[in-house]
Amino acid sequence: MVEAITFKTFSKKAVVDFVHSDIICQFGIPRDIIIENTANLNSNLMKRYVSNSNCAHNSTPYQPNANKIVEATNKNIKKILRRMVQGTRQWHEKLPFSLLGYRTTVRTSIGEIPYLLVYGTKAVIPV
Repeated sequence: MVEAITFKTFSKKAVVDFVHSDIICQFGIPRDIIIENTANLNSNLMKRYVSNSNCAHNSTPYQPNANKIVEATNKNIKKILRRMVQGTRQWHEKLPFSLLGYRTTVRTSIGEIPYLLVYGTKAVIPV
């Protein structure tokens, strides 16, 4: 499942808090967490938190195939955001809706709807 959030200040602690509250507390402990290789995402604090959770922590430079997946996902979400925002700078308000769109449409790479794979049912969305 793809998760994203906007931050006013992007700190190492904010990233760990996001992983804890929005990923582990919502979905349980994942087998792997694959993240981009930036200082705040790949910090010692993050590595320590993830290792204490018995979860594999991989950053994309060490996983070339994962980097392709992350980049393709980012491209798709940006494409959805561009269509929704249409020139205004309020993209941070539209991010949850673009993620919903991404999660509830068939991904050609896997031939399935991500929401269906995670929750075992199709999403009921407003039209």
